[in-house]
Amino acid sequence: MNKLRELWLRFLFGTKEQSVEKGKIIFAKKLEKLLGLCPVCQGSFQNHKFSNFAIVALDEDQASRLEKLFVVLRQHLWDEAFKIRAFNPMSDAAVAHALFCPSGCLCWIVTKDPYELEDNIVIIEYEVLDIEQSLVLNQMINETDWAVFP
Repeated sequence: MNKLRELWLRFLFGTKEQSVEKGKIIFAKKLEKLLGLCPVCQGSFQNHKFSNFAIVALDEDQASRLEKLFVVLRQHLWDEAFKIRAFNPMSDAAVAHALFCPSGCLCWIVTKDPYELEDNIVIIEYEVLDIEQSLVLNQMINETDWAVFP
């Protein structure tokens, strides 16, 4: 039965890799629509890229982790931010993303990613980083983890 389901899903959505790529493109388009312009350079998202680096389920029992996420982001404690991984596939989530601008500076953005597919992604908070903090955060993200805006 699982094999049949797997074949059906592959028919609908392609391979797992194709489905992940489609998800990144959809997210990039939604983020671009929400922001309008790049918060760093106030221009288009051409040659920009993004990466996720922390996630917290928006469950009642994760409230302290959510609070910790914002504390470490605001204080630029990147090592601590990268350790925050509390995902629940049955719940909305707060996801921390890094936005790379060709100007050299980065921005962190926290979005509320809904469990329900028909609900919209919402930007909770973001901060444009100075060049020093941008370099530190950029060095912590593997080159293969970045996704380019379409």
